[in-house]
Amino acid sequence: MNAIVIGAGPAGSLAAILLARAGARVTLIEHARFPRDKVCGECLSALGRSVLKRHDLEAELLHAGAIELTHTRLISSDSSVTLDLPQPMLGISRAVLDQHLLSKAHAAGVGVLQPWRVESLMPPPSPGLPGEGILLPPFPVIRERVGVRARDLTHNVIDELHADYIVLADGRGSFLNDKPAFTGDLGIKTHYVDIEAMPNAITLYAVAGCYGGVAPIEGDRWNVAFSVPAERVKRAGGDVARVFDDLMRTNPTMMTHFANARRTGDWLAAPLPRYAPRTDWPVHVIPLGNAAGAIEPIGGEGMGLALRSAELAVEAILTDRLDRLPAQYEKLWRKRRLFCRLGAMAMSNRTTASLSIDLLNTELLTSRPVLSLIGK
Repeated sequence: MNAIVIGAGPAGSLAAILLARAGARVTLIEHARFPRDKVCGECLSALGRSVLKRHDLEAELLHAGAIELTHTRLISSDSSVTLDLPQPMLGISRAVLDQHLLSKAHAAGVGVLQPWRVESLMPPPSPGLPGEGILLPPFPVIRERVGVRARDLTHNVIDELHADYIVLADGRGSFLNDKPAFTGDLGIKTHYVDIEAMPNAITLYAVAGCYGGVAPIEGDRWNVAFSVPAERVKRAGGDVARVFDDLMRTNPTMMTHFANARRTGDWLAAPLPRYAPRTDWPVHVIPLGNAAGAIEPIGGEGMGLALRSAELAVEAILTDRLDRLPAQYEKLWRKRRLFCRLGAMAMSNRTTASLSIDLLNTELLTSRPVLSLIGK
């Protein structure tokens, strides 16, 4: 069995590893050179950790300096609360995580094309139920039923590759017909040192009209990631640093935490996806992670869902039960999608953020049920 995996992020690399370990011939196509930075909260949830542990892929991350996160702290303009996480998460940069998984893919025998960019699928995507053997003329009737046109970005040469399955892990679902509408929000992210926030914790701040947080990662650095309205960045002339400084002034505790901090990287910005999991896709094309569905990042579950979706998809491919996958995706995303959105709305309003924090402090809301609703 042959497979083409598009995208070498956590979902794509894990899918490639698992398929190769099962004896498939796998080609992994990635347009970026690694290591590379990416807009992300850089918190690996307990779900993601459990997936990596099952496949002996976590230990090296700990050796590389990943930080165990045992608490979350919520801070509004006038109150705060610290909650125990039901299970520890990991603070780890995407540069380290993605390179680690890509190296494991190499070691498993995956053929990696990098930097290559997929230009199109062959045949073009058509609606159908996963697992149906629909062939569109003039596509040849051969065992390898799908393919891609891909460009070698180093030599600017286009090649055609064919396989039994295409695993789409590009983070956007660029080659699917149903393009989700833009949410109007941007994710922004950078790295700092010397932030005076709580160690071993994810700290979330309610600021004016949006929210964001910090978490420690390897190398004595902190990941800083916020969800902000795109219109606010536009009004600032695209100056993300200025937007961040304006937001920080609306939360006194946050200003204190950043008083002596120093930024060590560029600000990155990208559209923030948010949509229900897809329930159908082109025949023999299987989306993973954000290509399949995307939730509000407040719960730190994005990478966990990506890794678990890869695990489910590979199992479905190997057992020839792709018909089950849409329902599995719906179940995986369902509860998290709703309650992460509600949590984000609460933290984006200073009044509701303070009220929620006060209720948690008085134990009128208990933390474990609340955290379980967003997948903790």
